[in-house]
Amino acid sequence: MSIELPSAFIDTVALLPNLDIEAFVHAHSHAVPVSIRVNPAKKIETQTHFDLLNPSSVPWAENGYYLEERPSFTLDPLFHAGCYYVQEAGSMFLAQAIKKIKEQSDILRVLDLCAAPGGKSTHLQALLSPDSLIVSNEVIKPRQNILMENWLKWGAKNAIVTGNDARDFQRLPDWFDLIVVDAPCSGSGMFRKDKDSIAHWSPAHVEHCAQRQERILQDVLPALKPGGYLVYSTCSYSELENEDVLDHLLSHFSMESIQIPVHKDWGITETQSKQKGGFGYRCYPHKSRGEGFFLTLLRKKQGYDQGVDYPHFKSNGKMGTSSPKSIQNQWEEWIQIKEGETLMEWKGQMLVMNQTMEKHISEIQQNLYIRSAGVFVGSAGNKGFIPEHGLAMSGNLPASFPRFELEREDALQLLRHQSIGADFKEKGWLLMTHKTHALSLVKSLPNRINNYYPREWRILNK
Repeated sequence: MSIELPSAFIDTVALLPNLDIEAFVHAHSHAVPVSIRVNPAKKIETQTHFDLLNPSSVPWAENGYYLEERPSFTLDPLFHAGCYYVQEAGSMFLAQAIKKIKEQSDILRVLDLCAAPGGKSTHLQALLSPDSLIVSNEVIKPRQNILMENWLKWGAKNAIVTGNDARDFQRLPDWFDLIVVDAPCSGSGMFRKDKDSIAHWSPAHVEHCAQRQERILQDVLPALKPGGYLVYSTCSYSELENEDVLDHLLSHFSMESIQIPVHKDWGITETQSKQKGGFGYRCYPHKSRGEGFFLTLLRKKQGYDQGVDYPHFKSNGKMGTSSPKSIQNQWEEWIQIKEGETLMEWKGQMLVMNQTMEKHISEIQQNLYIRSAGVFVGSAGNKGFIPEHGLAMSGNLPASFPRFELEREDALQLLRHQSIGADFKEKGWLLMTHKTHALSLVKSLPNRINNYYPREWRILNK
């Protein structure tokens, strides 16, 4: 593998302190490490499933694993079941920032501002108490769909997907305990993984990204409560987008830098910004097994006047606090509500969410554009309850609900929306599983099988 890096990029990176530029450039001729993060709610045996001789853990992230080679994730039924997320190892360093924050509290109101496709959002959900609330935001509409898909597969009940600009969150002043901004950047840290990004890199683009990053942070910071935390990260090597943005935050806002303990064997480099000495953490491909990544953790010392009075959004149908008794008999045989959860009705849709979300959903709905909340499990029809794919992914089906275990090839046929060779003796609604993990609901009829796996998600790879 050979990558020709822009000379202007090499000249810029060479100025970074304590960086061996030759080793850095040479690392870009090596293959990209493959890593996954296992869903703790849908545990799999990583060594057995991926046929690993020597499974290797990502040292800074619980449930993170390196794979010896890149399998076809598309042809793995457990990938579609939400049992794991394919994620670059460096970005899993978020776990160490959250570990530091959890010294204060494990139950947080969290905003992941630039959330799609969902790697950091689902990681946050796995790291925090299920009583936490995660607002997973993506302003670009086409990217909201993949974000909602990954949340649905993950099966979490404490997430809300919104589609708002950073400035819109000023409608919720001093509201969030934690805001994560994985900012749009020049992408130089992903050159090995995305060679097309090399052609788009330029010093002018880096400067444009830094200005946009500062604007995004300025717009969203009023929503962070005093004493709350900000995680800022990029997949760029540029000081202009990293340490200089950190200096901007420390110079113009009432923020303090928080140091994160780092084990010397991890290969993660601690840096300090030039003006204010703020702490940043960098992943370099020649020092750690991962791509380029930067992260910094700050705490808001006090609030400040946002100076703008924003009107509330008009709600398009208030979410109920519980399901009406008139339709309760339609779902009670389908849905098992667990401790700490609640069932809500919204415009005929039945949503399972945790009780923390129930307390805040009305306030969020009045101020933000909501795409989804909790898990959409079904709706009330004229002939009874109509289940949705979210019910299969949620873990809320009763233990007595009929299940059918599929071998790998039949599972893939199910996910392709093609004929399944398995013989279904039992008729009616069935939950299809693979290695005990839910894949989809089907309805077994005398002469056919109705597959309720979302058609737009079907596997096209043969």
